[in-house]
Amino acid sequence: MDEKGYLSKPSNHTTFTLELFYKGKSVLNTGWFYDDTKSTTHYLLCWPEREPINIYKEKLELEHIYCVEIMLINRVQLQSYLQSTLEIDANSINENYSSLVSRKVTTTRDPGINYVYSDGLQEKPLNLMLQKQKYLESGSVVAHYIVSEKCIKKL
Repeated sequence: MDEKGYLSKPSNHTTFTLELFYKGKSVLNTGWFYDDTKSTTHYLLCWPEREPINIYKEKLELEHIYCVEIMLINRVQLQSYLQSTLEIDANSINENYSSLVSRKVTTTRDPGINYVYSDGLQEKPLNLMLQKQKYLESGSVVAHYIVSEKCIKKL
């Protein structure tokens, strides 16, 4: 299992991105979502609701977090869903990489799923951004909860 946290925004999270490819030392590398060398079977996606501090200037502490929405995602089921519904897989992305990174955002046939290229980051990742609802529709969600200091609520 690999935990992935969305920390850059304090609240109102509606999406989560999957790293497809990135550039390391000017070489194109497979991102964590399609990297076959990783033994990851599940991702724990975490969306914290927190105080609106600038995490690039201040250290995020536990007391800054009010609660966390979590989804446990089956990696293979999500990959299968993307391949069967939108023909998205590592090979098709690799073949279309140049056209996908020529724009910051490339839409798919599904408006809730988009390719996002972040050339402002050092690793220049090409990501796939999914709305939360798309994770639920994919059938890959094994568990979905809100966790706070006082309770755990199944969604």
